[in-house]
Amino acid sequence: MRNLRSLPLVALGAMAAGLSRLLPAQTPAEGPLPPAAHEESDVGFRPMLISGLLLLLGLGLVMGLALWMYPASLQDQALQHPLPTFPEPQLQPAPPIDMAAFHTRQLRQLDTAYWTDRAAGRLHIPVRRAMEDVARQGIPDWPSNKPGR
Repeated sequence: MRNLRSLPLVALGAMAAGLSRLLPAQTPAEGPLPPAAHEESDVGFRPMLISGLLLLLGLGLVMGLALWMYPASLQDQALQHPLPTFPEPQLQPAPPIDMAAFHTRQLRQLDTAYWTDRAAGRLHIPVRRAMEDVARQGIPDWPSNKPGR
């Protein structure tokens, strides 16, 4: 069992020994490395000037081509009145404000009394008052309200 645990280390050692044979041997006769250096000359001024001019010429050609393809892009266009409307559903500019207004309208509708059908005598009463009335009077014809049960 001990030999199996050391097997990866033995394999790594054998690979390292094989790789060291492939590398050239360093002899003491080679000596130290020379000091680091850099190139003495850069790109000349003339090639840089020509490259810059060619770049500006290419940019000008691309801009001219764009203006030729889209000539109306430089003209101001007046807006049409009335502005066109887009089909539903439209995006909400301020969803939190819209939700707060919706919630306020819903609460106001639930908490106020108003006629739903005056001719038929139907009246909408606030939910809280309706719950109090049901708790006090019960619901007519409800199974639990029948006598004998």
